[in-house]
Amino acid sequence: MEGFSGPQQCSPRHLSVHVAGMGCRSCVRLVTGRLRDVSGVRILMADADTCTVDLYGTMTGREVKAALADLDFDVEVLTE
Repeated sequence: MEGFSGPQQCSPRHLSVHVAGMGCRSCVRLVTGRLRDVSGVRILMADADTCTVDLYGTMTGREVKAALADLDFDVEVLTE
């Protein structure tokens, strides 16, 4: 087919997210469980001491925030 270049690949990226209130193990499990289901997430690491999650993959900050929207945490994308 003329003009068809095949599927487009998104570049992997690193997102750092602050999740206020994610200070215990059960909160970390809840948050990381939700984020594992976000399309494009390949690797994630959570730190309860700093309330941050580092994600690697092709996801967007908007998708990450949407995945946590109904939880009782304030979510801020620090780097995108």
